[in-house]
Amino acid sequence: MNYKILFQTFLFLCFVLIIYLTLYFYRNDPLNQNISQNELPEASEIIKNTTPKVSNDGKENILHNISYKNYDKEGNAYTINAFESVIANDNPNIVNMKKVNAEIIFKNYEPIIITSDKAVFDKINFETEFAGNIQLNYLDHQINSQKLNLLFNKNLLKISEQVIYKNSTSNLEADAIVVDLITKDSKIFSNSNSKKIKILSKN
Repeated sequence: MNYKILFQTFLFLCFVLIIYLTLYFYRNDPLNQNISQNELPEASEIIKNTTPKVSNDGKENILHNISYKNYDKEGNAYTINAFESVIANDNPNIVNMKKVNAEIIFKNYEPIIITSDKAVFDKINFETEFAGNIQLNYLDHQINSQKLNLLFNKNLLKISEQVIYKNSTSNLEADAIVVDLITKDSKIFSNSNSKKIKILSKN
């Protein structure tokens, strides 16, 4: 037998084996198995920079530096990032997050930035409940509170609990603020009819 042909055949078989092993280990990588793309909206993606850790009781996965991104039909985008995320195996569509940073980007508008200590995030509809030391920034507007609900499909922000609004000229204290993300119109609420909303002008 021609040794040259035998050597070429050997190289070809090695090449096929390398491709097979690469695909096999990629399919069985925990990073690729942990969160199925079928669990997410069609126009979404996950960026992971971590190896998942399984809790001692095996009931949840803990991930670090995880990001979710979604686009609506108009091309508006919502991205949420967390330093730590916990996903329970019995309810994988709900993510409990810590040290959270989110960004809402609408066409022809500046982005809305939200930070918080914690958040509960739904991977199906991208609704998010932020909690603890919340800060929202949009242009020169800043809102601080302890609770914020983002209803992405309805384009609404509901801000409550120790709400303080600031801009370049004034401060405002209220019980709740509801923001329409499309029109940027805001409604300010007080839980008590006798309690006035405070507006403090800056010097």
